[in-house]
Amino acid sequence: MGTCDLILHEIRNRGFKVTYKDEDEDKCVVNFIDERLYRRAKEKFGEDDAKWISTSTVIYNKKKGFVNANLVAPLEKFCELYLDECCMGKFNACRLDVDPDYPRIGLEIKGVPIENFKWALDDFINCVR
Repeated sequence: MGTCDLILHEIRNRGFKVTYKDEDEDKCVVNFIDERLYRRAKEKFGEDDAKWISTSTVIYNKKKGFVNANLVAPLEKFCELYLDECCMGKFNACRLDVDPDYPRIGLEIKGVPIENFKWALDDFINCVR
């Protein structure tokens, strides 16, 4: 299984729907949503805004072997992120943002190995679902 296939597997295995995939010799890009959270956001804010506050993106840099990601979701409840996996060893690679105009939480991840990305994704899922 190639690295991009592994990323797709990890995303789908966690119940997300892949909405876009592009791969070339340098990178792999995957967009995905949580359909339940997307539907709720669509009911509250309309389709365009729901896409913006619900679509996450992962970019795997094949040459460097690192993941950059922007995980987003509507914020519907109290959310506590530990993010230990983003600060392990030499990594201090996560930035949290909350949008004041929409109940939206975002987690930006920069330059981490796939294992760290999987841990961050699990932490994010536990927070928003």
